[in-house]
Amino acid sequence: MSEIKKLAAEKISPVEIKNKEFKKSIMGYSPHEVILFLDQVAKQWEHVQAGEKRLSSTVDDLRKEIDVWQTRERELEHIRAAALEEAEKIRGAATDHGKKLLQEAREQASSIQGKTQEWLADIIVRLQDTEKRRQTLSSELRKKLEEHFSLLEDAEKLGGPLEDRLANYLDGTRQPTKDN
Repeated sequence: MSEIKKLAAEKISPVEIKNKEFKKSIMGYSPHEVILFLDQVAKQWEHVQAGEKRLSSTVDDLRKEIDVWQTRERELEHIRAAALEEAEKIRGAATDHGKKLLQEAREQASSIQGKTQEWLADIIVRLQDTEKRRQTLSSELRKKLEEHFSLLEDAEKLGGPLEDRLANYLDGTRQPTKDN
């Protein structure tokens, strides 16, 4: 390790550098030069510590900011997960509601179709009944017309007032024809 790193690791203050005393030896360094050098080292060391303090503060601030952003990220992830869960619930409910509506529509359509078929069957039965009655009425009308026509022919053959002949016919007593 370099001397600066050792000093940094030991946490020596600039004051300690400045006030450091060395043992004197016979052929030692000039005390004045040592003091000047130590003053320079102390000033530089003061700048290093101030820079370290600023950097440490910046690192702390950045860590706090990272913590804030990580907290926000976790919150957003939680919100996202909750939103996805809610969306899935809504999707499921919408699907169920759609299936229910579709089933109701099918049931209503089936009911309408059944009622329509019943109505048509009733109409067909009524039409067939009406046709039978028309045929019966037509047949009876034809029969009555033929009977009246027959009466008219008989009246022409018998002669005499029509009212008398009709009354006799209705009573069941037929007058003899001219041929009789």
